[in-house]
Amino acid sequence: MDTTSLEKVKLVKKGAWIGILGNLGIALLKLFIGLWAHSIAVIADALHSFEDLISSLVLLLGFGIVAKPPDKEHPYGHGRAQEIVGFINSLILLIAAFQIGLYSVKKIIRPKPVDISVILLLVLLMTVLLKEAMARYTLLLAKKSGSMALRVDSWHHRLDALSSLVIVIALVGMSFGIYALDGIFGLILAIWIAWFAISWLRKASSSLLGEAPPDDLVRAIEEIVKDINGAYHAHRIRIHTYGFHKEVTLHLQVEPSTNLFDAHKIATAVEERIKEKIGGEVTVHVEPIGDEFEKGA
Repeated sequence: MDTTSLEKVKLVKKGAWIGILGNLGIALLKLFIGLWAHSIAVIADALHSFEDLISSLVLLLGFGIVAKPPDKEHPYGHGRAQEIVGFINSLILLIAAFQIGLYSVKKIIRPKPVDISVILLLVLLMTVLLKEAMARYTLLLAKKSGSMALRVDSWHHRLDALSSLVIVIALVGMSFGIYALDGIFGLILAIWIAWFAISWLRKASSSLLGEAPPDDLVRAIEEIVKDINGAYHAHRIRIHTYGFHKEVTLHLQVEPSTNLFDAHKIATAVEERIKEKIGGEVTVHVEPIGDEFEKGA
């Protein structure tokens, strides 16, 4: 793994440690006030924070695998452990949503009073601010590292912050004697979390199955080729992503009269420019314009 990729892994691990330590403290605090106030929504929110703690642990362990160098069995490195981490964390979110939904339905059927105090509301509002701060900082690290897995973790923090805010609103409503609000808001929260979890599961699964590269990335490569003197057109562009590492292959058309030495120079220039602008390893197949074997490609 190159120096740039190692630096990105360090940023992701930093974000994971922030999640581990922050979620542990917040989850314990929520659990304490939830038990003290007899609020199933607050206890469910604490469970959600514990789920976030587990997801941050998975992120840390997963990127320990990502940082491993290529070996005989994995010649392109272990970068796709990122997608596995994203899949596991999305699955954790889905399980959390099911648990919250189950408890919420029970609370709707048999609502109970909740001990509401100014201290309880202030503590919950404090956790909202802390989780949003964690989300923003983790998202900043995700943008610097380009890690989708860390971006998912940042959304874990943000969803936790928003869920706590929803609970504060529910508790205020319950102070007017509408006790079923606790379970109703808990159920809404569960459905909301499940929706995000399923969307992230689909994205992680698509990436693991080898999804097509974004159109803008393909267009960027085509524009790079056009800027190279002697390069006519690129097609059959294939991009395989392994975490921070990319493997790019393409067919490059040149004038039929181009000799082998010049064609090699043009292909090398294309490879170097793509590496500079996009990164990764690049393999170029050179062919003459109008090649009968390439018609319709």
